[in-house]
Amino acid sequence: MKNMNTQRAQVEVSIDGEDVLSGKSLIVEPNSEIELERFVENLSKGNRFRFIQKTQKIIEHRGDKIDDGFIRVVVRFEKVVKTVHWKLIRQHFPPITHPGVYFSRGSLDDATLKGDTSEINCFQSVNAGETLERSVIPKEDEGITVKGSESQQQFRVGWIGQLEDVSHVIILRLRGTKGDGMWIETPVTVKTKLQCPTCGTKSKSSAKFCRECR
Repeated sequence: MKNMNTQRAQVEVSIDGEDVLSGKSLIVEPNSEIELERFVENLSKGNRFRFIQKTQKIIEHRGDKIDDGFIRVVVRFEKVVKTVHWKLIRQHFPPITHPGVYFSRGSLDDATLKGDTSEINCFQSVNAGETLERSVIPKEDEGITVKGSESQQQFRVGWIGQLEDVSHVIILRLRGTKGDGMWIETPVTVKTKLQCPTCGTKSKSSAKFCRECR
């Protein structure tokens, strides 16, 4: 996860509908990145993520969840604290010689008042997603994430300021092989050009249809 924003980000991660951070959240500093390689059941060590093929035996034992193979990332950025500048006017009151009050020209003193900078704990609970079952044979490229070898990746408790009301959600789907049964050797990223199987035209990864064939 790479935060290219100027604000700190709070990140929640779930895989196969399971909160892999155990109710906690990650803090990603501005213009920095972090690699999450394991389940965070404690801060010192834990099991790595391991993606395996989903078999009929696995379905019969644990069920077939509708969000198997999906990674869900929820991001909320820290609010920008605005600084408000106030000018306080100090007025001088001359002696009252007759009814009425006279004000002389006062001096200006600058004072800076900052907005609310109260901090909240970045560790928040995440509700697990609902699961659905189906009695079908899994496809060859379907998989689930299980606990692998032990990882010594360490984390520490941190704090983050008040968060924005808007959250951003990223959904990734993991597949083991392509439709023709061949293993995927090169990852498909947002910079990958899609090639039309009919005419060979290359398009952006976000394109749903070939611009030449549609």
